[in-house]
Amino acid sequence: MTATLTPGLALALLRELSADLRAATVLDARGGRLAGPPSLAAAARALLDAQPDARALAGRTVRGAVFAARDDRHAVVALTGPLVLAGLAAHDLDAVLRALGGTDRGGPRKTLLEDHVTPLFDALDGPD
Repeated sequence: MTATLTPGLALALLRELSADLRAATVLDARGGRLAGPPSLAAAARALLDAQPDARALAGRTVRGAVFAARDDRHAVVALTGPLVLAGLAAHDLDAVLRALGGTDRGGPRKTLLEDHVTPLFDALDGPD
């Protein structure tokens, strides 16, 4: 399947869809950064590597929420403010993945513990 958006344009679409978005990154299937802040890529890759069977992930801290979704070609990890509507954020990530042209790989949606979410905010903002 041919991608309809580049990774950079996919992040621009995500910014348009989500007013609560703080930062996001697009990774390839092997975890290489394709778009988004370099500081976020390693933490996003570690999050996805820790949950290899999950298709989608979500978790919250007082600093905000983290959402991740992946298919056979890409992964998108997004950090939002704390008041985000979780269902809408998950829907937006799925829309971005479809726009990147991958195929749903199946797998469960999992809830993340705060310990899994905090490193992403630390990578973006530095530790509290």
